[in-house]
Amino acid sequence: MLIELCIENLAVIKQTVIPFTNDFNVFTGETGAGKSILINGINAVLGKRISKDIVRSGCDKAVVTALFTNLSEATKVKLDEYNIDHSDDELLITRIIMSDGGSSARINSKTSSVSVLREIGLTLVDVHGQHDNRILMYPEKHIHIVDDYAELNDDIADYQNSFKKLQEISRQIKKLAIDEQSKQERLETLNIIISDISYAEIADENEDIRIENEFNVISNRHSIADILARSAVMLTGDDDTQGISELLDVSANEMKRYNDIMPQFEELINRMNSLRIEAIDICDELLKLNDSIDVDDERLAYLEDRRSKLMTVKKKYGPDLSDVILKYTNAVNEANQITGSSDEIKRLSEEKNKLLIEVSNKAKSLSEKRRKASEQLSSRIEDELKFLDMPNVKLCFEHIEGKLTSIGMDNIEMMISVNAGEPPKPIAKIASGGELSRIMLAI
Repeated sequence: MLIELCIENLAVIKQTVIPFTNDFNVFTGETGAGKSILINGINAVLGKRISKDIVRSGCDKAVVTALFTNLSEATKVKLDEYNIDHSDDELLITRIIMSDGGSSARINSKTSSVSVLREIGLTLVDVHGQHDNRILMYPEKHIHIVDDYAELNDDIADYQNSFKKLQEISRQIKKLAIDEQSKQERLETLNIIISDISYAEIADENEDIRIENEFNVISNRHSIADILARSAVMLTGDDDTQGISELLDVSANEMKRYNDIMPQFEELINRMNSLRIEAIDICDELLKLNDSIDVDDERLAYLEDRRSKLMTVKKKYGPDLSDVILKYTNAVNEANQITGSSDEIKRLSEEKNKLLIEVSNKAKSLSEKRRKASEQLSSRIEDELKFLDMPNVKLCFEHIEGKLTSIGMDNIEMMISVNAGEPPKPIAKIASGGELSRIMLAI
């Protein structure tokens, strides 16, 4: 129960404390007196979105506080979920709305987010506005009134889970059931792709890089060999030329003559010897490298052919070999799917038939529960309407079974007769505004 509401600086209300009794509480007043502001205050403590414009002009903030007692089990479960103490069976909620647009909330003196407040608020108060009876004007919404009364949420969720599976299988069957001619045309296209890429015999996605590198080396092997040979001569010399290693040797030997009087020559001589050995080593590596690129024309011809094949397949299905390989894999998978689509359609059709029986049975179960609930609900609504000065009212829910939809196979419409002897007719067509309001209150 909401037993007290305190409001400060909310629109035209500067400050007020409103105690509620255990009886029927009514606020009356002319248009603009502030009735809607009280509802806005209640909405604020329920975590609803509130505009900063509602803060009283000239004030920094508005504060709304509500005290609830005799908490429901649903409220207690939600409070336990967020570790909010309710041992005294009371709930004090404060919502602060800042004039600059900020907002904060406290629940039993514990700071809380507005989203948490909104979840708890759903268990505390039902707010029914003057336009909410529009649900009665839309026959397609009448089924939800029955479902809510019968507490069919779990049954509907279970039905919808099976119904979605049925829809998905139906979509798969439709996708696989391609026109035979179109299927063959697509298969021919896929086979061309598979054949082209298979002909290239791609080793891996980096083969083109390796081939290109080797081709470039062999294509320039004469120039490279000349550079290697000249570099080797520079390092070790030949019959006509002294190389770096020989010159280092000569220099070191000349310096050794004065080693006794120039002891600092010792380190320099050792370094020269190291350079000479390194120069000879490098020369050997150059000569080995030269020998390694001395490839015959047959290898070059192979590289040229391989390079051409890979460039062709990349140009058609690339740009990279990784793209080509992916296109090949996808083409093979799609071709296999088309080839095996007949067997798959047969398997899916059998599964669809089983699901159709399952969905139909669940829809029938829902329908039976709705019929039973609607009979009880219509009787209870009639009792309430008699108290609301509609003694001759007759109300029922018309059921028409149709095709399977996401909510079952029922089309439900509320029918009403307000005068004795008249048959029930659709409420949306014959009920007046006042009657709609009383019927909604009864519900």
